[in-house]
Amino acid sequence: MQLIHVALGSWDVIVLGSPVYFDTVSAQTKLMIDRCNCLTPYIKRSDGTFVFERRVEKRKKGVFIAVAGSADQEFNTMLVTVKAFFDWANVELVETIFYANPGNILGSVRNSEKKMLHAFEVGSKIVKGSAAFC
Repeated sequence: MQLIHVALGSWDVIVLGSPVYFDTVSAQTKLMIDRCNCLTPYIKRSDGTFVFERRVEKRKKGVFIAVAGSADQEFNTMLVTVKAFFDWANVELVETIFYANPGNILGSVRNSEKKMLHAFEVGSKIVKGSAAFC
């Protein structure tokens, strides 16, 4: 995790992806998020007051990708967790890619021209630099 904490300070763009499990991110994704709690510790100031101190000063752009196994999946619930993590890590959520899998067929997103084009466009913006998201 220490390597991830150091890397978070140097990246320009973060792409976080997760399947939808019980209307939220997977356990593995949540574990990574929880392990990043130390990015903004609660510290005591010299005057005796307490404040959260942001350790990651460089503001980043963030993309969140989620895939669900149901065509009628809502993604709002998991966005609460992702937005909170991005805020904690000093990341601005600039793009989301959601895919509700009709028929629950592995790899079916490849057949969705619209989703594949959207992902390609987001990737192109990342390659051109995070300024493209402004």
